[in-house]
Amino acid sequence: MEFFKSVLKVGLIGYLVYTQVRANLNWLPELGMLRLSQSALLMKDSIYRLGLRVGGLFLLVIAAFDYWYQRREFEESIKMSKDEIREELKQMEGDPPDPLQNPPAPAPDRFSTHDAGRSHGGCHRDQPDPLCNRHPLQP
Repeated sequence: MEFFKSVLKVGLIGYLVYTQVRANLNWLPELGMLRLSQSALLMKDSIYRLGLRVGGLFLLVIAAFDYWYQRREFEESIKMSKDEIREELKQMEGDPPDPLQNPPAPAPDRFSTHDAGRSHGGCHRDQPDPLCNRHPLQP
């Protein structure tokens, strides 16, 4: 793509130079018969018009278009695809567990009656229990 843009730019600049030289073709052969000051003045005017036409207007338009195009291409290139977003989330949060392979364990039932580790009315002596009124160090 860059090659075609460069060829297009060179071609358009060449065309503008050609049209400028062709417009001045009628007085170019007579340049040798004029005095040095007159021929220098004609060349200066011709070069000024060529520079103004090619350098001032055309290259300014090309620069504005190229800036817009490069900015759009850059914006498109930094966008992440859906796969890249998923991969980044995996790296940030870790791989989520598969619910079909590892089902969550059932929560233990605090009030089951078959718990052999508890005594004294459901309160264990060595561990504080918010449902018990006494502290573990109390008898």
